[in-house]
Amino acid sequence: MTALTWLKELDPIRAGTGLFGILFLLAAFLLPVRSWVDQFARLERPRARERVYLSVLAFVASVLSLGYVAYYLKGGPRGIDATSYYLEARAISDGQFAWQSPDPSASFRGRFLLFSSPNHLGVIFPPGYPLLLSLGFILGSPLLIGPLLAGALAVVTYLLAREFSCEAGLDEATQAFVARLAGVFSLFSAALRYHTADTMSHGAAALGVALFFLCLLIARRDKNGSFYALSGLAAGYVVATRPVTGMGPILVGAIVTLLFSAETASSANTIGKGGAFRRFVLGALPFCLYLFASQSSVVGHWFSSAQAAYYAASDGPPGCFRLGISSDIGCQLEHGDFLSKYMPDGFTIAAAIGTTLRRLFLHLGDVTNSEGLTFLLLAASLRIAKRAQSIRFAWTLVALQIVLYFPFYFDGNYPAAGGRLLADVLPIEHALGAVGLALLFVNVPLATRAYAALAVSLLSFAGYAFVPHEVFAASLGGRPMYEPNVVHEAGVVHGVIYVDTDHGFNLSHVPETDPKYGLLSLRLRGDDRDRLAYELFGHPTSRKYVFDTTGKEPPRVEFFIPPSPRGAWRFEIENEWPPFLQEQTFAKVASHAPASGGKWLVVDLAKNASSGRVDFDFPVVPSRHGSAKPHVGLLGKNGKATLTVTEEGAPEPLATWSWVDDGPEGGLRTLDAQVVKTRGSRARASLVVEGGPVALDAFFVDEEH
Repeated sequence: MTALTWLKELDPIRAGTGLFGILFLLAAFLLPVRSWVDQFARLERPRARERVYLSVLAFVASVLSLGYVAYYLKGGPRGIDATSYYLEARAISDGQFAWQSPDPSASFRGRFLLFSSPNHLGVIFPPGYPLLLSLGFILGSPLLIGPLLAGALAVVTYLLAREFSCEAGLDEATQAFVARLAGVFSLFSAALRYHTADTMSHGAAALGVALFFLCLLIARRDKNGSFYALSGLAAGYVVATRPVTGMGPILVGAIVTLLFSAETASSANTIGKGGAFRRFVLGALPFCLYLFASQSSVVGHWFSSAQAAYYAASDGPPGCFRLGISSDIGCQLEHGDFLSKYMPDGFTIAAAIGTTLRRLFLHLGDVTNSEGLTFLLLAASLRIAKRAQSIRFAWTLVALQIVLYFPFYFDGNYPAAGGRLLADVLPIEHALGAVGLALLFVNVPLATRAYAALAVSLLSFAGYAFVPHEVFAASLGGRPMYEPNVVHEAGVVHGVIYVDTDHGFNLSHVPETDPKYGLLSLRLRGDDRDRLAYELFGHPTSRKYVFDTTGKEPPRVEFFIPPSPRGAWRFEIENEWPPFLQEQTFAKVASHAPASGGKWLVVDLAKNASSGRVDFDFPVVPSRHGSAKPHVGLLGKNGKATLTVTEEGAPEPLATWSWVDDGPEGGLRTLDAQVVKTRGSRARASLVVEGGPVALDAFFVDEEH
């Protein structure tokens, strides 16, 4: 391969990054640098020029994140978490945390959606970031929120570095240079570009943490009670965005305000004894109440975590999703491969240390794109922690972030996002790293050190740190799993559209849409639920969104009318996952070729449990009267099961089946037909299991008119 051919095939992002890295390297060693720090000091004096610099810094950060949206994300949210936040923000923009989903409920359910009776649906994530993202929906451009966060992060990082370097005793010229360098570190962090491009909560949490700490430092310095309240407000927002992360600012804020609660402010605003702490707590309260209100709406209880409720209903073993060190921690369905690889003996202390070390290693690369450079800069900042209290508090905040996530079993690492559970303190570390550079190799001109560090950052990305970003860009079909422009170009504006991925449903679904006047997205289930939804909505205009997960074919919209049942209605029970209740059981979808849809729902008992229960929807045919025959799978484990269909308000069960799974393993059994007659459109099925696992395949319902 010739050099020209290699250049033509080089990724333009890598090429541009590498070119700028080389230019910074040349600037470090070839350009005169003796007077550059003095020039920065002269630029700093006019406040107007500082505002211009910060404006340019924010603009460039926003543009870089917009470029990430276009180049790597291909124009929209990609990961399942990101698409879930997207749907949650859309709901909040309409003034609701949760909403009513019509029947059949399986046409509206999926991963990270908590379903409760009667047909109550909500996204499980905390509402802080979706609140910000909802402003984008109101303005008509939700993907602009991330880049705006990027601009704000760069500015706040600059201001934090000024506070740190001032308290560290650096001269005015060096303070100005260090602040600018911290802002550029924020620009060059590829992980931060991702977190301010995709609709993930870490960019918003990072801004909340940075604003909390900046306001806290200003409050201490100026003895200003209003800034203590603003610091509390930012800390409360972090709690509402990422509750575990929020514990760090809450603890640090409480310590600092208690230490300085007896200080008095200026004559304009005097803080009495305990006043700083009271202002901080009152500031944090609104967003904490906002979080509780969200949980009340989605779960039904103010102090119940929606995520914990979701995993309790959809995964196992019971209590698998929580903080702690235990053999039964770790959700087998959501993170099964991870558990097999890293936690074969459960979440032990050794497993927790291994998970934390993996997070830390990736996180070192997230800060400056270079693990070695990050370690060097942050270690140098520790040298002045003894004489600079703000830096001690900053390191306390960073350490708390690591400690708080130590008892969480899943490392949360994936391409582009890096060690994302630690990403919320990136602005603090960028400011600390810039101060650390001012303390390294003091015999070398500061500008030389700065340009060399920036060169290492850019060349590291061009050399190897680009890989996870390209891997992420190529994954999941290489583009968003639902693109509104594809639908608009097909001329589809109302009716229903069937989508066959969780990601696509989250991106397309507009809660409580009337298909007569808008476009309502439904989950494509591949059984007669698709036809049932079509019937219940009155035969609307119907389309199907076809997405190739291999990325070989572009997405397209096709005319699609679900076929009428050939005889009995077929309802695959695996499409009822996730169920809305599990008690001492663990339900999971498993592939099985002989099953009617190629899959069945396996319900296993929790460890040491003699019996358990799982509840899900029983689809009701249009006539509300039919002869139902369950098909059950045979696992050969001698599990005993009782399946009961009930209707709210009915004095007796509508139907009951009992059987013993005595094999042969892998076989199927059709239970006796029973008439199921409902008064409404909604019924529930409850499966009680004893002694061992059982499998459910499908309901076949012969409609009677």
